[in-house]
Amino acid sequence: MHPKLVKANIALFQGSRAETLRLLDEYAEESGHPRDNDPNAPLVQIEWMIAKKLTRPNISLEAWNKNWHDHLIEINSGRVKVHDLPPEEAAKVAELAKTTDGTIYHFYAEKASPMMPTGKMTVAQAVGHVPMSKADYEASAKQ
Repeated sequence: MHPKLVKANIALFQGSRAETLRLLDEYAEESGHPRDNDPNAPLVQIEWMIAKKLTRPNISLEAWNKNWHDHLIEINSGRVKVHDLPPEEAAKVAELAKTTDGTIYHFYAEKASPMMPTGKMTVAQAVGHVPMSKADYEASAKQ
């Protein structure tokens, strides 16, 4: 992942929205990737949210620790919030999201053609992800 994006994730984790936006603006300027809600903006990341009842029995602990993260931990830490909904609806969405795991696919583009991915893809990890022990992994599958 680009160093500016790593720093932006750290700033977000630390609760500094202004610093996060500044770093994202710098990244957008340097890379040619727009940061706004332009419908023609390139797709650079997709996060899959899949129910733990499906991921935990089917993904090894080693693979999960490398490529997945627990949304219960993310939401309870305060790093992730549901925006643009009334508080009651946001709370319902957050409660449902807590029952899922996430994996993030990051797509790369070239500066010469920033609107088109190159075909190169990596799995990005959530900021602050801490690998789980076998006991915690098995216990959290029941949540």
